[in-house]
Amino acid sequence: MKPETDKLLAWLHAHPLIKISPLERLCGVPDDVIQKALDKRQALSEKHVPAITKILKDYGFKTK
Repeated sequence: MKPETDKLLAWLHAHPLIKISPLERLCGVPDDVIQKALDKRQALSEKHVPAITKILKDYGFKTK
């Protein structure tokens, strides 16, 4: 996994009030993709990271 993906998942773990299912809908990623990555059942595809990052910036996520 790339550092950006690791940082994204770590941030989500640190912010449990972010609801994953609505986040997936807003980002346009398939259901359970983010949740499976958080549960370490499946790797998060790099193609989804930009869409997720774009939404989470409004909630304080920083890429740098």
